[in-house]
Amino acid sequence: MTQNNLVGKTILVVEDQFTILLDLKGALEEAGGRVLLGPQHVEHAQLSAAVLDRAEPMVADRLTERGLPFVFYT
Repeated sequence: MTQNNLVGKTILVVEDQFTILLDLKGALEEAGGRVLLGPQHVEHAQLSAAVLDRAEPMVADRLTERGLPFVFYT
């Protein structure tokens, strides 16, 4: 059973390994989220949260400045 807990949410995913990126994207979309891929979207106006590769501290700093939640996924 799929739960749509992320309906109406826009999630940034920054991951350098393609297979992990696809898995995360699929899971987040299945939960109802809109997924943006890549650090260039950190300034997106409707961004709700982010899932980051551990190698993205500058993106994490900007998300913190914006008051947006994020997790490091390694």
